[in-house]
Amino acid sequence: MDVTPRPLGQPADLDVDFAGDDRPGLVTALLALCATPRDAAYWWAQPVSHRTRALLGLVALNDARDALALGARCAKAGCTEPFEFELPIAALPDAAAGRAGGEKGGT
Repeated sequence: MDVTPRPLGQPADLDVDFAGDDRPGLVTALLALCATPRDAAYWWAQPVSHRTRALLGLVALNDARDALALGARCAKAGCTEPFEFELPIAALPDAAAGRAGGEKGGT
């Protein structure tokens, strides 16, 4: 199924509650508004990997980028040096791969 996103920022998006504690509900609302299909029941039924990848796709679309800039700290004992790296969105596994591995729906 095609999950081509559209940018966040249309008038209907103003009704999304970003201040609430229901993060899974927020993710579902964003996906139902901005991804295809525009159906909350569809998104609730998807595995976490599919929902996460679609949400990261929305982030990338809204920021007009094909990679996410991330930061971390070295895990080597006594180091903790910060470093930055990019995670290409295209490098993330697709939803079909997650389902093939037996992942169940959630969040």
